[in-house]
Parts: sequence; structure tokens; C-alpha cells
Amino acid sequence: MSSMEFWGVEVKAGQPLKVEPKDFYMIHLSQAALGESSKKGNESVPLFLKFDEKKLVLGTLSPENIPQLSFDLVFEREFELSHNWKNGSVFFCGYQAAIPENDSAGSLGAIHEAVLLSRFIWAESILIKFLCCRAEKSKKRTSDSAIKTPVPSKKAKNATPQKTDGGKAGQVTPHPSKAKAPANGNNPKTPKSGGSFSCKSCERSFGSDGALKSHSQAKHGSK
Repeated sequence: MSSMEFWGVEVKAGQPLKVEPKDFYMIHLSQAALGESSKKGNESVPLFLKFDEKKLVLGTLSPENIPQLSFDLVFEREFELSHNWKNGSVFFCGYQAAIPENDSAGSLGAIHEAVLLSRFIWAESILIKFLCCRAEKSKKRTSDSAIKTPVPSKKAKNATPQKTDGGKAGQVTPHPSKAKAPANGNNPKTPKSGGSFSCKSCERSFGSDGALKSHSQAKHGSK
């Protein structure tokens, strides 16, 4: 099995770095991560690879959302790494291994097994960090929404008391009930009071002299 050694480089802002494997060695690029930032921000940081005079984009990093990326790239010849982040450096790491003298299945299988294991470990760590970051942001948004949205309080509606004729609220003025009419529909008769003027012919009494004279003329023909 071929011996493997750790490999890592720092690529500073605005300074592309050429990497050349040692003789009879190949470099496996496994990860890229942002270094310490001199300023706060969450701008996107594209990573560039130049190989065989072709410039390609390896991926994009972000200080808060994607601080690191994993790769599975093997280089046997010179290549160049660069980025455009102005607030710090980007670190690339992986391992270098001797190129097998023969293409035996055992040697190639061991190298591929190590590559897959390294790739799985980095991918798992990135996924865990990404899920934790999303959970924290979701929890923060829920908390902020609960604080900013006030719950309307229910106010009891007080009945407005009606004012009575006396002007005092809450007191009801009783109204006199109307007297019931007799069942037969006839009003009670007022008894006649005795008069001081009496008719001599029929002995009826009247309250005034005028009434007596009218009665005498109508009933008895007296003038």
C-alpha cells in the first residue's frame, strides 16, 4: 500500500498559488475552508482552479452559510489555486501519495478507499454544520416573530346603562299601570248628585235655574 502524507496550503487574497506535486507523487485535494476574517460579512467567495491553461470554478464559500467545501480531486501535474476574498485567506488541504510503480488492483483499490473515506468524513461534517445553522436561524426567526407580533387582549364590553327621567343611571322609573276597562265594555256611571232646583210637575231636580227652565219648556211646554 502506498504511503500517504498530509498536504495543505494557504492561498492569500489576490495571490494565486501554483502547486506542483513531487516527483512520482500525486496530490489529492480534499477540502477548502475560509480562514479568519478581518471584517464581518457574508459575501460569496468563489474558488478558482487553473489546470492545463484552463481556469475553472471549484465552488463558492460563504462565511456564515458555507465556511468549507469538500473535494475529490487528484493531480499529478502542476495546478494553480486562487480566490477573490479580500478579508482573509483560504486554506486547501488533502494528502499526497506516491504513485504506484505498477497498476496492481491492490494499490489502486487502497488509494480509492482512502479517497472515499476522506470524502465521506468531510461531507458528513459539512452537512451537520449546515443543518445546525439552519435550525438556529429558524429558531431565531420564530422568537423574533413572537416578540414583534403582539397578542390582542380581549376587552370586556360594559353595557351602557340607560338614563331614566331622574337622570340617574341604573335606576328604573316605574310607570303607572293603566286601569283595566270592565269586561262588559261599559264605563261605570257617575251617580247624579241632588240639585237645588226641582220641577214641580215631575219632581225632577236640576243644578241650575237655566237647566230647570229648559226642562220645563221641553217637557211641559211652559214658557
